[in-house]
Amino acid sequence: MGRVCFLAIGPGTPGLLTLRGAQRLEHAGAVAFPAGLDPRLLERAPPAAERIPLAPGAGAAHVADRLARAAATHRTVVRLVSGGLLDTEAHAEAALLGRAGVEIEIIPGVPVATAGAALAGEAHGELRRPEARPLFGWTVVVTRTAAQAGDLARLLDERGASVLEVPLIRVEAPVDDAPLRAAIRGLAAFDWVVFTSANGVEWFWTALEHESLDARAFGAARIACIGPGTAAALARRGIRPDLVPDAYVGEALLDALERAGELSGKRILLPRAAGRPVLPDGLRARGAEVVEVEAYRTVPETAGAAALRSWIAADAIDALTFTSPSAVASFADSVGTETGRALVAVIGPVTAEAARTAGLPVHVEATDHTMLGLAEALARRALQERPAGRRV
Repeated sequence: MGRVCFLAIGPGTPGLLTLRGAQRLEHAGAVAFPAGLDPRLLERAPPAAERIPLAPGAGAAHVADRLARAAATHRTVVRLVSGGLLDTEAHAEAALLGRAGVEIEIIPGVPVATAGAALAGEAHGELRRPEARPLFGWTVVVTRTAAQAGDLARLLDERGASVLEVPLIRVEAPVDDAPLRAAIRGLAAFDWVVFTSANGVEWFWTALEHESLDARAFGAARIACIGPGTAAALARRGIRPDLVPDAYVGEALLDALERAGELSGKRILLPRAAGRPVLPDGLRARGAEVVEVEAYRTVPETAGAAALRSWIAADAIDALTFTSPSAVASFADSVGTETGRALVAVIGPVTAEAARTAGLPVHVEATDHTMLGLAEALARRALQERPAGRRV
């Protein structure tokens, strides 16, 4: 039995579909749609997908039965709904399907004024029932860059969440990459090269290749990285780091470098974006010569801010996830500090501190500071909330 995804299409313009909604439509096995729909929306569905026109006044029971039969033969059935949230008919259909044991997913659309907001509470009450997957029925926002959102979105999806990808930051090349390229040409003169993010690895390698160099340019320099995600980015380039700390924060990386050997007099290259001074200041305090170079810049992405603010105001969001202080700062600046009923889930203590400083509550903090750790922490919170009846 497949699932039925109720996809609110907002104003009905293909270009205003949410990213998550477009992804669902592009992988649908069947699409049910009302009369008067912009035909360009159906062009987003696979050519082989079954088209199910819904006649006006067909009735919720009839439509729910048709959707259930489609879900028996297709993995994903998308029911297109006009507006930013479910209308009365679609809500009734979803309730009938839910009581029949059909898996339901609700993806809000770009809000059209505030119409339909009154239904949000119902859609998040009656339809949110316990299921094998702990985040079943939850709508969770991923605020990572568009290029990096996929890993966390997939982990949340596997745990049952309906995921909205709303990038609040993007990564760009440094304004001046000359210092980075100069450091790369002199790599062999460093004792350590320290990477603090997968982005740092990606942009460092871009500059390395622009210099017509490869991994051999490191010479005898040892390589450290802050955590498994950064290590994986290195591994994709055939590099195994010499050092990865047990905890994935700057303080732990500093301690691990100190335990690895005398730092006084050592030359250490730190290619990264602007960030906390804990690591470079700590290394310098221990006598190391630290060369900091900007490998990339993190800048705010505000295209989805207005829609996200409207979803929060309509109580259509259950959780907001943050994996960096920069995403927190962009949220506070472009969306605000009002989080409504949504839980705020962060990847670790650094992001948690940034959230609290910005005026956001922190409800969930991952103890394992990875995408998997964040998804698991939110799933555990969902299971804890079920007895109290907050969301299911």
